[in-house]
Amino acid sequence: MSDKLLQRIKELESELQRHQLSERQLEDSNDRLESLLYKLPLGIVIIDFETQKILDVNPLALSTFGCSLEELVGKKCTDYICPADKGRCPIIDQGLSLDRSEREVITFTGERIPVLKTVIKDEIEGKVVLIECFTDITDKKRADEEHVKREKFQTVVEMAGAVCHEFNQPIQVINGYCGLLIDDMEINVESKDQIEEILKAVSKMGLLTRDLMNITGYETKPYLNSKIVDIKRSSAKLNEVEKKFVDR
Repeated sequence: MSDKLLQRIKELESELQRHQLSERQLEDSNDRLESLLYKLPLGIVIIDFETQKILDVNPLALSTFGCSLEELVGKKCTDYICPADKGRCPIIDQGLSLDRSEREVITFTGERIPVLKTVIKDEIEGKVVLIECFTDITDKKRADEEHVKREKFQTVVEMAGAVCHEFNQPIQVINGYCGLLIDDMEINVESKDQIEEILKAVSKMGLLTRDLMNITGYETKPYLNSKIVDIKRSSAKLNEVEKKFVDR
């Protein structure tokens, strides 16, 4: 065997070894990437760009949807992800390469879960796909709602304090003058009855200011086409008898 042939064989063997090493490195890289994707604290869904069918889902996404991989793969993405945006996909229909926005996913039981979702267009093994990553923001939404409710409550408390301050002095004046009029021996019975009705109304106003001063919550009730603060339900002084009456 000639030296040139031996040299060529060695070159081919070396090239084959490099090729095998590259394949192993690529496989290791793919394994690490797949492991990383499956361990990330994000729901990940891979979707066929052409058919919009789900190709793969990581465990966290499956847990969110509440189903098995077999039940989800092959389904249209819009049946479970962004159902309100059929025909308006930022990537497929609007031509964007990246989308990050608040959306909803639908579980197999029909529950709607708010999520923060990021979508990118990519290519895997020669197939154009959408890689969708999402995180459940239910707790964040609940915290935001509680924050808004606390702000409304603080506004109600401040308003109640101002109203009580403005009401108390006129109520005391009316009570005082009505008391003097009733004690007047020359006033007739009919006038006394009318003054007592005024005192009853003033007494109700006093109870109202008491409730306003003791507001500890934020409750509303329907009023015409809107809602107003339910002072009775919001007051800390609401006793059990009053509660039963209000709940009727």
